[in-house]
Amino acid sequence: MLRKNKNYTGAIRNFGKAINLDPKHEAAYFYRAEVFVTLKKYQEALSDFDVTIELNPKFAHNYFGRGAVHHILGPDGHLIIPRLWPGQNPPATAC
Repeated sequence: MLRKNKNYTGAIRNFGKAINLDPKHEAAYFYRAEVFVTLKKYQEALSDFDVTIELNPKFAHNYFGRGAVHHILGPDGHLIIPRLWPGQNPPATAC
């Protein structure tokens, strides 16, 4: 609910509380990573996606999330695509 209301700070705080209570709570890491992406905190998102992969290496969405962040950052870890996530439009390209 906090994510839908765009209370991202509250969402991060609550996902963190869930993680503190259960460090193997994959969904809490996953959704916190999504919030980090929304806030353009890409390194934090990568860290959380890495944990989701450690916890559940057979869940494709975990790899997709990490891959999307790597795509945004580019091979050298610098931002190359300003927006690429649900609810955000990709940059316009010249035709």
